[in-house]
Amino acid sequence: MLYTKFYTSSFNKLWDRKIGHMSVGERRWLLIRSICQLERELYIFDEPTSGIDPDARLFILESIDNLVKKGKLVVMTTHILYELEYIDCKLYFLHRGNILYAGDYISFLNKYNTQNPDVAFQLFLNGDGDA
Repeated sequence: MLYTKFYTSSFNKLWDRKIGHMSVGERRWLLIRSICQLERELYIFDEPTSGIDPDARLFILESIDNLVKKGKLVVMTTHILYELEYIDCKLYFLHRGNILYAGDYISFLNKYNTQNPDVAFQLFLNGDGDA
């Protein structure tokens, strides 16, 4: 696993610390990491990488992708669209309870002829293309 060394060093660093002495990012990392260890059919993550440093962010995304690869249903909200590149997922863009887009990440980028998900989303919002 790509981030095994990161995981081991991070876990060892936090092992003897009280939750109250951890940063917000460390607490979030530990909580999400713990949730990923549970055997469930459905996992819900709301902005799981918010406040997380880049190394921990990639580790969390890899952990979530591993859940998907195990056939688990994962619902995740994010405003950081490029993170979805790391997860085998289907995108749903919602607005006021309506699904405005449903499809996979690559198709979304291809639809707007860009590799930048933020640009694709901006084009989507502006109605450029078949939104």
